[in-house]
Amino acid sequence: MYIKSIKLLPFLALFLSVPANADFNDVPSHHINNAAISYVQEKGIVQGYSDGTFRPDQEINRAEFTKIVTLHKFGQKMVDMCGSRMMFSDVSNDSWYLKYICRAHDANLINGYPDNTFRPSNSINFVEAAKIIANANAFNDSSAFDGLETNTWYEQYVRYLANKEAIPVSINSFDNIITRGDMAEIIYRLSPESPKRKSRSFEEFNWNTESMSIYKNEELGIKFSYPKSWDAPISNGSEISFGPFCETCAEGTGESLMHISEVDSDNAINKLADIINNKHEYAKLVSNYRKNNYDIFIWEEGGMCGYRQAYVFNNYRAIHISGICLGDDPIKSALLKRIAETVEFESITSPQNEVHYQNEERNFSLELPRGTREVNWETTRFNLPVENDSNLNEKFLIIATGANETSGNCRPPMFRIAETENVNINGINYVKESGSDGGMSQLWESIRYVTGYPNYSGSVCVSFTFTLHSTNRDVLEPPPALYNKEEESKVFDEIMESVKFD
Repeated sequence: MYIKSIKLLPFLALFLSVPANADFNDVPSHHINNAAISYVQEKGIVQGYSDGTFRPDQEINRAEFTKIVTLHKFGQKMVDMCGSRMMFSDVSNDSWYLKYICRAHDANLINGYPDNTFRPSNSINFVEAAKIIANANAFNDSSAFDGLETNTWYEQYVRYLANKEAIPVSINSFDNIITRGDMAEIIYRLSPESPKRKSRSFEEFNWNTESMSIYKNEELGIKFSYPKSWDAPISNGSEISFGPFCETCAEGTGESLMHISEVDSDNAINKLADIINNKHEYAKLVSNYRKNNYDIFIWEEGGMCGYRQAYVFNNYRAIHISGICLGDDPIKSALLKRIAETVEFESITSPQNEVHYQNEERNFSLELPRGTREVNWETTRFNLPVENDSNLNEKFLIIATGANETSGNCRPPMFRIAETENVNINGINYVKESGSDGGMSQLWESIRYVTGYPNYSGSVCVSFTFTLHSTNRDVLEPPPALYNKEEESKVFDEIMESVKFD
């Protein structure tokens, strides 16, 4: 089932040099950045907007951040003395930020990218901001970074800020995009006026956000990444457990931190609907977005320690990720999000003798593609895997047997037959029918193979019906065709060629 995701596009506005009061109408006294915002406004480091707002949650770009830090460190006179020397290929001579970038470059606060660009309009992430502001704060202090590890280009800058207790708890990862409130908080924490406050450490971010191992589970047809510092995931049937063992999790009994399993997509969608509509007493939606062609929904569920969970959807498939006791830990919660974003559904199209189905009552068998799931409905029904890049939503194989072909018992579901032909596959004669149903079930295309049971003179029949659902079963108008018939027929043919009667 297709899920429409919401993309949140950041609106990056330039700072306006408009005087404002210390009390902004969007920064109440209980706001986490209240003291810091008051400090940067009082010192003239950053002003508010003409409408009396500070917009603390608004993202800040690289040019804006560089201007504020450079102006705060060196003052306008020193900035103006730098003139208009162009440092980077994407910074023009008439740019409003040229002199600030020039001064920052001369002071070795910035270096730009290997392709000689600065990318001034890009959002700035935490490690980029850490380098600029740490270099500015340590300017003319040759020993400032002594003894700090440098396994990555940014490690010494992050450790420097951590030692100064200058990393706000609102920052959850190395690539966390910096907001105006974050920027004010870091500047304030580096000032002598700031009281000691809880700060992030390098180890928290390195929990591990960059050094990741890839785990592949062929049975579920998925793969994902996880920190190298963790033990390898353990597969227990349909569920994968991984991550550090949490002694106090699961009502005190203890278990692994993370769990991944495949779940029924309809049930997952129904649960999300309850959460979104506030019908779920203990759960609330945190975010939903689309990445790598997958729809990702993250929510928190109350309980002993607050579970952080996610659903990752791809066509009709859904993966459930459960993070035990992550509700109050932003760093670990951010890692759950990162793991969710690495999930990939393997492309499974060929039977390859992976899933063997044996019908003992009627003495026949067949092979199904790896990743096939059985659905226990009135007839034997399988949910077949779908290609990653397919525009299919659901693909079923329904197997039915009946006492007599004319009774209709082995002809579900009813649909309008468009074409009929006699075919012989591996010595078995079938009536191959294809058609559609534009009714409430919204079945648009079906292909059915019907055969009389051998040695019973046609008195017993077996029907193999491949059906494909539309993306919207609530709309009565027939949807357009959803699949490439020639491509899908190859998969159907492979399955039918594997049919054997004993």
